[in-house]
Amino acid sequence: MLHTRLYLLAILAIAAGCATHPAADHGAMAANAAEPDVQCHPVQITGSMLSKSVCTTKAERDAQQRNKDDLERIMQDQQGNNNPRTAPTVQ
Repeated sequence: MLHTRLYLLAILAIAAGCATHPAADHGAMAANAAEPDVQCHPVQITGSMLSKSVCTTKAERDAQQRNKDDLERIMQDQQGNNNPRTAPTVQ
């Protein structure tokens, strides 16, 4: 009976330890408050239960958006060239 209670207590302690959330990143909050064009958001790291705060400036977000738009345009152009109805005909 005593061993059963000890096992149960150990399981509950492990479960409580796994369920805790990481502390807030106060440095990211301070950076966000200091510069109005900086935005911070949590990012879930692949293979990890913890999230990380990532902060970007407006210039970085604009560059990411341009890269995304360029990639979408390239993908659409390639899809158009692979379509036999829209591909140029060779005579």
